Amino acid sequence: MRARALFLVACLGLLTACSQPAPTPGQPDPVDAYQVIVRWLYSTDPGLNNHIFAIDTTQTGLPDPDRLFAALNSDPEYAQHEMMNTTRADLEQAGLIGDVARGFPDGFLIEFSDAVISTNQVKVHGSKWVSGLGAIYATLTVDWKGGPWALEAVDNFMIA
Repeated sequence: MRARALFLVACLGLLTACSQPAPTPGQPDPVDAYQVIVRWLYSTDPGLNNHIFAIDTTQTGLPDPDRLFAALNSDPEYAQHEMMNTTRADLEQAGLIGDVARGFPDGFLIEFSDAVISTNQVKVHGSKWVSGLGAIYATLTVDWKGGPWALEAVDNFMIA
C-alpha cells in the first residue's frame, strides 16, 4: 500500500512538471533564484536529508511553479533522492507523514510561504521539515545583480 501511495504521489508530481515555458531572454529567472534557496535549505543540516525529497511549490509565487520542480528533478545534486512535487496534506493523506513527533521518517519536505518576487529579488520564508524535532526555518533573500542569483540574507533562522 505504501509503495502504491508513493507511486501515485510521484506520478502526480511528474504530470504537473511537463509544462516549462522559457523565461524571457536577458531577464533574471526567479526559478534560478529558488534553486539557490533550495540548495541552501538542502545543505543546511544535511542530516535531515532522507531518501524522499519532497518539495511543495504551490506557495512559491512563481507563475509556473512546476518549472522549479523540473529543474530540481534534473539536478544531479539531488539524484540520490526520490523527488516528489507535493504538499504536506498530500503526504499525510498518502500515509507518508504521521503525527508531528513521528514526522516524515523516509524523507524531508521543503516548503515556502510569504513569497515576494520582484525583477531582481526573491524573498521568501523557507523550511526543511522532517518532524517536530527535525526542522530548519529561515527567511531568505536572493538578489540578481547582473550575474547569477546570490543569497544576500538569511534572517529569522531557527533549527529544531
